Amino acid sequence: MVKFSDLAVSYVNTIGRRSAVQPRVPKLVALPTISVCVYFSKLAHELSRPIAEAMDAYQAFVGTDKLSQYASNADGWRTLTSKKFEKDVSKLRDYPSDVLALIFEYNSGEALIHPAVPGPYGAYINIVDRFLDSMPLTTNFVRFDFDIDFVTSDNIETFITWYASLLELLPFHSSHAGFAYKRLNYSKDKAS
Repeated sequence: MVKFSDLAVSYVNTIGRRSAVQPRVPKLVALPTISVCVYFSKLAHELSRPIAEAMDAYQAFVGTDKLSQYASNADGWRTLTSKKFEKDVSKLRDYPSDVLALIFEYNSGEALIHPAVPGPYGAYINIVDRFLDSMPLTTNFVRFDFDIDFVTSDNIETFITWYASLLELLPFHSSHAGFAYKRLNYSKDKAS
């Protein structure tokens, strides 16, 4: 039985007639994940090295094969290579004095599908070296995403232990973890 809420009425005229009622195909716009968000009151040059260590800890925990794409300034999601990842983490380890901000976005999923769709694993780093009066709500943060099946009742203690060790690496202001929804479209933010 078809419910009214499952239908979309198309009123496209074709030679003076309305088309038939068509079932609506749901469009998935968000992916359920478990996310760890960490917020900082310190500046980028103070955070970059600990965040590089956090990236290493994330990959050691979920596996180096989970992150497979990154957000590119030029054209959306691109395939992530180990060379590209190490170059980005190197920028974090040795924060260049002439850089005012670093923004990196990584995801699991398939970058070669057009449009690319992120998967449940991911890391998003947004750190700036100067807070502007014109943007009083700006904060530096890191987000790590996990497949909801990664954290099960069998390994919840392992996850909590990892989360606690992650926070020990970072000079954080506040943090939270839990169920979240991740946008599936490419972020319009500029990535470095």
